[in-house]
Amino acid sequence: MVGAFVKADSVDATSTLEKLKSSKPDVVVISAVGPAAATILKSRTEIGWDVPAIGEGSAFAAYRPGQDLVQGVLGQC
Repeated sequence: MVGAFVKADSVDATSTLEKLKSSKPDVVVISAVGPAAATILKSRTEIGWDVPAIGEGSAFAAYRPGQDLVQGVLGQC
């Protein structure tokens, strides 16, 4: 298992996600809410990483299913 931390006020998480991507995980668990979750999901999309993501429901509450930002989100934990 590999872990990473993105500060809540970060506006870009691409470098952190690139490091995670290099470890080739089967899934990413996102424990973040609101803007922090959006930053992580946006950065995931920007680097073209299609790894499935699992997150708690409130992390994605501001986004409608089907938007590019949340494609690949498997469900809630």
